[in-house]
Amino acid sequence: MEIWDAHVHCGKSAPWTPKFDPSVSGEEIVKAMDKYGIRKAVIFANPSVGQQYDERNREIANEVEKYSNRLIGFARVDPRLGDEAVKQLKAAIEDLELKGLKLHPIVECFRPDHLAFDPLFKEAENLGIPILFHSGTGFASPSYIAIVAERHPDLKIILGHLSEACISVMEKHENIYVETSAVVLPSTIAKAIEVDENRVLFGSDYPYLNIRVELTKIEEACEKEKIKRRILAENLKKLISK
Repeated sequence: MEIWDAHVHCGKSAPWTPKFDPSVSGEEIVKAMDKYGIRKAVIFANPSVGQQYDERNREIANEVEKYSNRLIGFARVDPRLGDEAVKQLKAAIEDLELKGLKLHPIVECFRPDHLAFDPLFKEAENLGIPILFHSGTGFASPSYIAIVAERHPDLKIILGHLSEACISVMEKHENIYVETSAVVLPSTIAKAIEVDENRVLFGSDYPYLNIRVELTKIEEACEKEKIKRRILAENLKKLISK
């Protein structure tokens, strides 16, 4: 069965986790993909500092060029840069040919529903790309991201790290998808499937998490092969191609 991974970190990382350096090359990612039978993976830069995401995006594009049949690149920007963030996103999509945007409200220290960030979301909407948000607590609360979904109904939003809170906003907004990395219980995946099996995506959060463990959660949550195929590959394929 074909597998597409919606959540993989790549490249150098700024200081972030005290006991683990998530820096990883495209070559290492492809080796891990081969080990676990993953056909394609969405990659994006590890956490960075200041305006370095612009450079990191070019590095991601280079990795995609080297492994064009395996890797799909998403951009990262710091939304607090305002017009510069919009400019960087436009260049990453139009010049570097990246296919989406990753945002982490805690790393980049911004609350998504603040109107100051609407121009960035509008640009993503105009470019026709999805945004993968880290979701969780604090500024990364799904309730704040849901406000963005309501303001921008044509913007496809992926909530990373599926939780019960993600499901409640997924029920209300048809432009919200969920990605399964770090989900605690397979039963939570099953609940998301009940809402809409076409808006659930497999993600591993490699190298932070173990790919085998994340795949096992999908196996435990899905009995029907048809649904499993959608989660493991088909839903992400359709989302990237839009």
